[in-house]
Amino acid sequence: MSDEHVISNLEPPGAGLPPFQGFMAKHFLFPFFCGFYNWSRAMELYKVESDRILDLSVHLHPEDLTRKILVPRLAGLEDSSRYWSVSMTLEHLMIVGESVKTTIIMLSHDEIPPGKADTAAVKPQGIYGPEVIEKFRSFVDEYCWEIQEKAKKRRTKRTYDHPWFGPLTARRWVRMGALHQKLHRSQIEHIVIKLKSSHQNS
Repeated sequence: MSDEHVISNLEPPGAGLPPFQGFMAKHFLFPFFCGFYNWSRAMELYKVESDRILDLSVHLHPEDLTRKILVPRLAGLEDSSRYWSVSMTLEHLMIVGESVKTTIIMLSHDEIPPGKADTAAVKPQGIYGPEVIEKFRSFVDEYCWEIQEKAKKRRTKRTYDHPWFGPLTARRWVRMGALHQKLHRSQIEHIVIKLKSSHQNS
C-alpha cells in the first residue's frame, strides 16, 4: 500500500487509539510506567527526552524540518498524528506541554483546571519554520522551572481527566508529560530516518 493511499485514509483527529491498544495502554502500560517513575524521575526523563529531540532536530535543513513524513503507527500515537513534520511535532509538544504544565500546577494547589482535555484540540497547525528549535528549547526550560517552582503539593488527591487514561492526579500528569515526550521523540527518530533515506536515494 502506497504512502499516498495511507495518508488519504488516516483517521480524523481525536479518533483515539485502536480499542485493544487503548485498553492495554490504560490498564497496563501507563500504570506500569507510573510505578517505575516517581515525580523526580519523570521530570528527569522529560528533560532527557527533550534534549534527545533537540539533538535530532537542530541540524536538519529548514526544508527537512518542515517536510511532512508518514511514520508507522507507533504505540500511543493517533493515526491522524502519523503524517507530521519535525516542526509540527515540536509545535504539538509545546501545545500539550503548556496544558500539562498548567494542569500539574493547578492540581498541586487543589484546583481543578477548566474545560476538558481533548486530543483533537492539540494538533499542530504547521505555523513554525526554523525558529521552532529555539522556541522548543525555551519552552522545555520554562516547563521544568515552572513545575519545580510553582507546584505546591505533590500528593494532592485532586484529579483531571485524560481522554485515554481517565482521572489523573498531579503526580500522574507529571508521568504522562514524560511519557508523551518519549513517544514523540520516537516519532521524530522515525521522521529523521526517512528523511535521511530519501536523500540517499535521490
